[in-house]
Amino acid sequence: MNQQLTVPDLVNQQETFFAKAMTVDRKDIVWNKESQFAIQALSNNEYLCGTAMKNPASMQNAIINIAAVGISLNPALKHAYLVPRKLGKGVAVCLDISYQGLMHIAMQSGCIEWGQAKLVYKNDTYTNNGIDKQPTHQQDTFGDKGDIVGVYCTVKTKSGDYLTEEMDIAAIRKIQNASQAKNGPWANWWEEMARKTVVKRAYKYWPKAEAVSEAIAVINEHEGIDFDNMKEVQEPKRTPSHAYAANIESINAIRLAFNEERYGDAVMYWDEITGDPEGNVNKGEDDKSLLNVAPSKYQLAGLPEPVFTTELRKFLKESASQYR
Repeated sequence: MNQQLTVPDLVNQQETFFAKAMTVDRKDIVWNKESQFAIQALSNNEYLCGTAMKNPASMQNAIINIAAVGISLNPALKHAYLVPRKLGKGVAVCLDISYQGLMHIAMQSGCIEWGQAKLVYKNDTYTNNGIDKQPTHQQDTFGDKGDIVGVYCTVKTKSGDYLTEEMDIAAIRKIQNASQAKNGPWANWWEEMARKTVVKRAYKYWPKAEAVSEAIAVINEHEGIDFDNMKEVQEPKRTPSHAYAANIESINAIRLAFNEERYGDAVMYWDEITGDPEGNVNKGEDDKSLLNVAPSKYQLAGLPEPVFTTELRKFLKESASQYR
């Protein structure tokens, strides 16, 4: 990348992609504001800024996710952040959505009327009052609470039902140890990650909303925990992970070229991976399987992130020959 590129330049290059990704008319999520929040985040974090400059495709994907999910980077809201995360052998800029952000999206989408996620300490009094009732939780807020023993999430649906999900400390630690983010946010913001974990698991039983599902999918891309596929995530089959690691630079180049509608360049980079001008594979089946991994199945393939979007996979499979 051009070393003279400034932070505002890098961010403002994403305006077109942001606009294309906006799926609904949201007056509170507008480019003029979100671009300034992004510039502020990069300017205040040298490591994040360096990551964005070295991996502009990941920065682009993070900006696209802001629009697609409908979440703001406004630091006062504490709903979402741009963060550097280690993915495979590289580092990428990711959109991290907090548990407050997930609750906000759920309430705004009409999925729930209200909700809360709270930690339970050893010296608290906590009682599960049964189905469709709020739990009773009493705590000496400013006294000796003791160690954390669990976390719970209670929401009220639009129909008036109460839904509660609970996790003890052992269940939380199990998720932490399986997460790709265990040495990052789990180490620095354990309580927030515990709350987000129980919210993600609780959503399985809420009335479904596309916006919440999309937000959780974005989180799973870099945290690596999908509650719908826990068994498969923990016991992956034979994977193309070494092909991903060996070709990460070409993969990022393909993503960037396709997003910028430089289709010929995208095909050229894909041919570098496959080693064949017709898109067939001479380097082994693992390289070929990169194109066969659906975005929702990347964890089952042993990969740290989705390789290609559904649209890009379809292009490489069906239309690449037109650009050779």
